[in-house]
Amino acid sequence: MRKWAINRNNLFLLPSLIILIPISLIPFLIIIYFSLLNIYTFNFYNPSWAGLNNFINLVSGPDFWNSLFVSGLYVTVVVGAEVIFGLLLALFFNYNFYGKSVLFVIIMIPVIISQAVVGYMFLIMLSDMFGIVSYILSILNVKISILGERAAALAAMILIDILIWTPYCFLVIYAGLKTVPSAVLEAAKIDGATKYKLFRYVMLPLLLPIITVAVIFRTIDAFKTFDYVYIITGGGPGTATTTLSILIYKYFDSGNIGMSSALSLLVLIMAILLSRLYYSFLVSRRWQTT
Repeated sequence: MRKWAINRNNLFLLPSLIILIPISLIPFLIIIYFSLLNIYTFNFYNPSWAGLNNFINLVSGPDFWNSLFVSGLYVTVVVGAEVIFGLLLALFFNYNFYGKSVLFVIIMIPVIISQAVVGYMFLIMLSDMFGIVSYILSILNVKISILGERAAALAAMILIDILIWTPYCFLVIYAGLKTVPSAVLEAAKIDGATKYKLFRYVMLPLLLPIITVAVIFRTIDAFKTFDYVYIITGGGPGTATTTLSILIYKYFDSGNIGMSSALSLLVLIMAILLSRLYYSFLVSRRWQTT
């Protein structure tokens, strides 16, 4: 009877599986198949077998390594900054102050707005001809074309990402902070713990699982960043902001479906491995016991 009860309970998963299999699993298998073919838009119905040639061509070309460097730098900086700023905001909002609810709503606005809208908004703001940012820089006698110089363009995309997604990390960490038992904090204060020790040895270990979730989600999402970067720079100037997601689109837009599919799989593998690395580091026993 118990075995039947377990199987019967599993039937509740069927509605989700019925939806997920067509929209997730089948396209994933198709991408794996396409990655092993010499398939273009002009020979879509008559492709030839490529085996691992698409993957070999990817890793042997300069475009992949440039995009990998850009994406690696981008993900490392934005995820690190967003988690740190999100943690600081969560600690700040843990105190009661006047206007807290209004400020909370204002901070969450960037997450609510569509990324495409954000992209066009910053495209106008950063324009050399009529952008407000360029105008302010000219008043300060700073002669720089933000979208025309490689380092400036990449730095601008990083700052925009931090502005958009720091509220998400703040919200996740703040929710975790509210679950920290007040009795534990009070006991630590009675034992004479300073604010730093209270944070370092009591609050931080309890928040690590929540921080891990935020880091993993943001790492995966940052690897997929496309909308506003493509709208603002198109991957330029040159290849300065050509992330792996934009390179996937460029391969697809040029009709090279096989290379686009192969790179998509590589990005998926890298995101999984990097997320696993974050997880192993953040919840290791050393962190939990120090």
